[in-house]
Amino acid sequence: MIPRSEAFRCAHCAILPATLITGATVLSSSVRGLRTRLAPASPHTWVFLGEAVAVLSAALFAIFFALNLYRAFSALPILDVLGHEMPESGLFKKRVTGFVAMEYCWLILNQTLLVFIAPEGLYGWRANGPVDGRAPKFFEPYLEMLQDEEFMRDLPAIAKLSCLRGGFFFERSSVSSITSDHLQKWGLWTIQHSGRIHVHLTSGRSRELILLGDSDPDSLRDRIVTTLGAGVTSFG
Repeated sequence: MIPRSEAFRCAHCAILPATLITGATVLSSSVRGLRTRLAPASPHTWVFLGEAVAVLSAALFAIFFALNLYRAFSALPILDVLGHEMPESGLFKKRVTGFVAMEYCWLILNQTLLVFIAPEGLYGWRANGPVDGRAPKFFEPYLEMLQDEEFMRDLPAIAKLSCLRGGFFFERSSVSSITSDHLQKWGLWTIQHSGRIHVHLTSGRSRELILLGDSDPDSLRDRIVTTLGAGVTSFG
């Protein structure tokens, strides 16, 4: 259940866009009305306009509030995992490594993944939904997470994140090869990316992971192959 304070925050965040859109709509309608009005508006017209503005404001507020609640509700499982403090005895002695990648889905949509490289396989956590070029450095907080020593030793938490919606776990035995390239992805505009990692599975499927930031695709490919061990091949 979403805490009351979070519900208030969602409501507060819904007020501004609802107000801006309503104000823009009223202003646009007023300008058009001034061009065509030949006589002063009747009181009934002003009452109607007032009711229309109130209905529009309420409808927009409800839409944005519902969207904010949905996002907050969707984030609860993530917060539960990240908010749990694992005792030192539960942390692995050696940290895993990882990288931030973007993956395209449904042709034009994308999602941002944190991929963790462990001896038993690759864990993937869907950390962010669709983004565009208006926030070219949106992924930097995720890069900082990969530098968190305690988090990168908390393999149980990483495994739980991979089980959330959009996540994955590729067991070592299911990975046949890892390939890489330095090609740029059309459509990413100003978002910095350095190439791609291709995970080829024994089932015949593959996943294309676009590396965000300045990671070297070839070095990362070799690190994945070395970590997963025998049975996984590497190609440039």
